[in-house]
Amino acid sequence: MFATLLLLVVICKILSRAISSVKLLNPSAALYPEIGICLENKPIRMKLRKGEQYSWCSCGLSGKQPWCDGSHTAEGITTLKPVRFEVEKDGEYSLCVCKATKNRPLCDGSHVKVH
Repeated sequence: MFATLLLLVVICKILSRAISSVKLLNPSAALYPEIGICLENKPIRMKLRKGEQYSWCSCGLSGKQPWCDGSHTAEGITTLKPVRFEVEKDGEYSLCVCKATKNRPLCDGSHVKVH
């Protein structure tokens, strides 16, 4: 079990480095110390296209995960904001849905520590 978890962490870290071609459009949103609601303890792999802008849900309230649907705007629910970004090349990306990543919006393997 431990070996499997360790392997998952290593794979996610390698993937995060390999796909670090993400340009944040609102970098301050990626720095919030709060963590949103965990949806799954694994990333979502998605094909993303260069030139398109994406809005990743950081609060976990969106019904369109991993994308923001504006659920965070209801008064008093959360101070978390979506992380807007674009990718520098077409490809598959591992997007975090546990919301604990330190590399928003990409998975960094933090899901193995989330309960």
